[in-house]
Amino acid sequence: MFRPTIIKHYLSWMEQQGFQPQQVLSDTGIEEHKLSDHSYLIDIWQSQKVIANMSALTGDDHLGFRIAEDIKMSDFGIMGYALMSARDMREVANLWTTYSHTLIGELIRIAVEEQEDGWRVVFTEVAPLGSLLRFCLEECLAYGKYIGEATTKNPFNFVSLTLAYPKPADTSSYAALFDCPISFNGDRTLMHIRSPGLNTPIEHNDSELHEVCLQHCQQVMRKITEERPLAFRIRHILLQRRSELPSLQQMADALHMSSRSLRRHLQAEGVSYQELLNQFRADLAQEYIRESGLSNQEIGFLLGYQDTKAFLRAFKSWTGQTVTDFRNQAAA
Repeated sequence: MFRPTIIKHYLSWMEQQGFQPQQVLSDTGIEEHKLSDHSYLIDIWQSQKVIANMSALTGDDHLGFRIAEDIKMSDFGIMGYALMSARDMREVANLWTTYSHTLIGELIRIAVEEQEDGWRVVFTEVAPLGSLLRFCLEECLAYGKYIGEATTKNPFNFVSLTLAYPKPADTSSYAALFDCPISFNGDRTLMHIRSPGLNTPIEHNDSELHEVCLQHCQQVMRKITEERPLAFRIRHILLQRRSELPSLQQMADALHMSSRSLRRHLQAEGVSYQELLNQFRADLAQEYIRESGLSNQEIGFLLGYQDTKAFLRAFKSWTGQTVTDFRNQAAA
């Protein structure tokens, strides 16, 4: 779970386009009057539903870019002040990597890799995003460019951009934002940046202010982590390790507790680890069926099943319907 900081920006932007908050928040379970409460947290599926609502309401094929164009550093809350007062571009990138999901609500995670001719950013999903992937990547790419240029006061010089989705009909927004070779249908999304470099100083660097902001970010992060139910923390780890789902003992190790303690804590929350694992597999299987075009055998393999028939039986036990019925329903 995370702070709905970015949701407040979405509502403000959508209101400027003539849409009411209740339209944007429809069927999300998000309570508008609680959005200014710093203790109020939302889940990934709620943010995804907000994005889906906005896309349906506007019909804008490049909504991620449009929303990001209107962002201001203050819209990022305490994170914005931490970014503006950082020492250099490396510190800005590290802050975004560490806090952007939990404190802002970004659904794309970044990793920075240094190169001989600059640096590279690798973009990955916090959770399977399906048809929302392009929105989230466009938004994150535009935010990154804005933050880098706003903090260093230097224009970005891009070497290349590779995107992990098909080429859209209109690519003019990409050409306008990123003056570099752009390719689509890549294995992953990568941005190669020549300058400003990671050691480029931040114009308004203020070590004293930055330390205050950083301590606040750490406190909020710690509070959210500690107060989050164990089941949510487990789901977060499962999302990170979905290519090879951990056993009970491996999960206990990741949570720095014994397997016996893990069982006891989950029992207190009224759930078992196997139930959480089955629910996660069910959600992931449904996402793959809706969005990927993978075969039953391929999906079963990704979920850890060597035998396709075993996966098909498991899917029916999780969802109460066969994979065939679910495929037909998703295609309708």
